[in-house]
Amino acid sequence: MVHLARKVPTLTHVSNAPFLPTGASTNLRVLDSGSAAREVALLLGLAIQDRLPVPGDPPVVVVVADKSEVDALAEVEERSWIGCTVAWQLPEAALGRLYELGVAVFVGLPTIEQIVHATEYPLDPNEVSVARAVASRLATIESLLGDG
Repeated sequence: MVHLARKVPTLTHVSNAPFLPTGASTNLRVLDSGSAAREVALLLGLAIQDRLPVPGDPPVVVVVADKSEVDALAEVEERSWIGCTVAWQLPEAALGRLYELGVAVFVGLPTIEQIVHATEYPLDPNEVSVARAVASRLATIESLLGDG
């Protein structure tokens, strides 16, 4: 009878990188929409993608730092290429509209794990409906506070 020795791996390097499913981090890309997107990509250690995704490409992280960028995204009907959005130093007045887009929104810098979850498990229609209701209420509150 032959006994195969079980080789026990030796830990030679400790990484600070988060544990991710195989290939998850290699598929994550930040759409290059300007300096804010490049800054977020650098902070997260993600690659930059300099073109819009084509059908079959994995969804991308979209960094939004200006109200005009929110307006541009609102005009896009097909948003399946958006894995999630990161509101990076975005004025609060534009946040409500960003929530109405029906995609995951992170205010500030998310973790890699949060981005992976958002891109692998998109919002369902019920969550989108709730997000829109919350955004509508926030807009109402902001307008009331602004009038007073």
